[in-house]
Amino acid sequence: MIRKMVLLKVNDRVMAKWPGSSLWFEGKIMDFNDIEYLVQFNDEGNSEYVLKHRDVKLFTAFHRSRSRSRGRSRSKSRGRGTRKAQLPYEYENEVEDMVQVVNQVEIVNAVPEPEPKKESPKPVSTSPVTEDVVGVRTSTPMRQSLRVAAMTVEKNEVDGQATQMNNVNATKKTTSVEEPPAQPGIGARICSGASFIGSSIKRGFFMLVPSFATVKVAVILLVLLALPLVLNRMCTKNKCTVMEIPDIPTKLHHYYDLRAVAIAAGFLVSLLLLSLIPLGRKVDLPNGSVLRCNGYIPMLVALALVPALMYFGVDVLVVYKLYQHLLATVTVLSVVLALLLYIKARNIPKDAKNPLGNTGLFLPDLSTGRELSPVILGLDVKFLIFRAMALMLLLFNVIVVIKDLDANKGQYSPTLLVACTFQIFVAVDTIWFEESISTMYEYNRVGCGLFTLISYLMAPFYLVIYSRVVLNHRTELEWYFLSLIAAVNLIGYTLSRGSYSQIHAFRKNPSDPAVAHLESLPTSAGRRLLVSGWWGVVRHPNYLGNIISFTSWTFLCGFNFALPWVILALTCSAYIQRIYEVERDCKRKYGTAWDSYTQRVKNRLIPKVF
Repeated sequence: MIRKMVLLKVNDRVMAKWPGSSLWFEGKIMDFNDIEYLVQFNDEGNSEYVLKHRDVKLFTAFHRSRSRSRGRSRSKSRGRGTRKAQLPYEYENEVEDMVQVVNQVEIVNAVPEPEPKKESPKPVSTSPVTEDVVGVRTSTPMRQSLRVAAMTVEKNEVDGQATQMNNVNATKKTTSVEEPPAQPGIGARICSGASFIGSSIKRGFFMLVPSFATVKVAVILLVLLALPLVLNRMCTKNKCTVMEIPDIPTKLHHYYDLRAVAIAAGFLVSLLLLSLIPLGRKVDLPNGSVLRCNGYIPMLVALALVPALMYFGVDVLVVYKLYQHLLATVTVLSVVLALLLYIKARNIPKDAKNPLGNTGLFLPDLSTGRELSPVILGLDVKFLIFRAMALMLLLFNVIVVIKDLDANKGQYSPTLLVACTFQIFVAVDTIWFEESISTMYEYNRVGCGLFTLISYLMAPFYLVIYSRVVLNHRTELEWYFLSLIAAVNLIGYTLSRGSYSQIHAFRKNPSDPAVAHLESLPTSAGRRLLVSGWWGVVRHPNYLGNIISFTSWTFLCGFNFALPWVILALTCSAYIQRIYEVERDCKRKYGTAWDSYTQRVKNRLIPKVF
């Protein structure tokens, strides 16, 4: 008989056989290939195992076959031989396992019926085993194992003895004369008073002084919020230095302007509406939502809108004039969105929660994010953040080029054009390959909190400093230097895009012909670790490629200004911190398989160095 293969998808609710046993438990599909499924069970640890196709069944079909098997097994007569229940064809090999699971679950969960009171003596069975089974007969007669029956009888006997003992104790209490409670001595009173005073001081201390986790998060938040403003104030038209403390405005009108609020709100609303257009390839995301890869639509609209506004006489340079106001507005919007996501995450399912963002402390949970990948109006918030970051970077650099042409009466700067082209190219690449975001560590393991929002929405304000240094101080380089820097940038881009695309294709489908030839190591979590290709050179080739690209941007600013090099150092520090974070998480997830991987690929970032 030819069996029909039931094709399951990611996030399907299934019943899967626990490895090494015949018991079936509920779970969901996390990943799959031609012969295996990666199943996450609904236990306390969210265990993940790789199982063969025959050991994973669709949840609804499994329970239909289970109910049919139960109904037929109860209709059997005592004197006739048992007849195998007719199950759906895809479960014919699992009949005995399913019957065993159903019988054991029913025996444990069965509630005994109250026996009617009879004056006649209880009949004596000739078999002690039969007597035990009859003594615990439930309302649903069934075939059960002797071991389970004996366990049930033992439990009932213990419960009966406990009930009898409680009745005896209750009788003694009612018949005995109540005695007045003993008065505590002076020593007990002193100890009680000291304990009360100590606990009151402790409660007051923790009310006034926050926890260490809250203090640490507060310090990091202050740095993240202040750093974009400080770095941009260091780079002005008059000076660009890190040796002086920048002049930080203190009045409200330096940060708030209604035009900046309208520009930021209009940008985000337009991005949201354009992302809802039903065009583009559909991609199933790990959180169950469906992504439309249509980020190119808002990108094309933005590129067409700028010259159109200029044609109709609209001053697009107002974006550059309100640069600091836009920075403050986007910061406030990030905080508001983080608060909304914090409130939204109160009733999310357990598998959608961020394990590090549900500590019960407000500020750490707000900053880390209580949810990994929130969805609003059917749109994934993290993907919207990545799109917003890329579009902001693109528009800022277009405005910088227009500002240069306007200030120099049409005479362009080759160095500035190269600097802006590098960043515009990165923005376009991020949008064009946005599907690969779904397999990135930042998407799957980092919560969507205030840290994430500030880091990505503030990134354009950091990166455009490279272009502003060239714009404000007119650093011009010879064509051969520009050619060499462009070659370095191309190397970095090739390394980062190649590694991102390679790992995305492998995680999506290890049997893909483009990556099937690559060597990999199996893990207990069901994933395989690449040990060849880009990922066989160093453990984090994507970060290495990004750092090489940022270094080429820094070279365009020359060596007369330290600020671009300070930004590069901060970027490298952030990547190194993320490398250690990723490797701690991988060690905890993959265990000894990760140790084997680090023995094969010895260097984290730079071959033979680090």
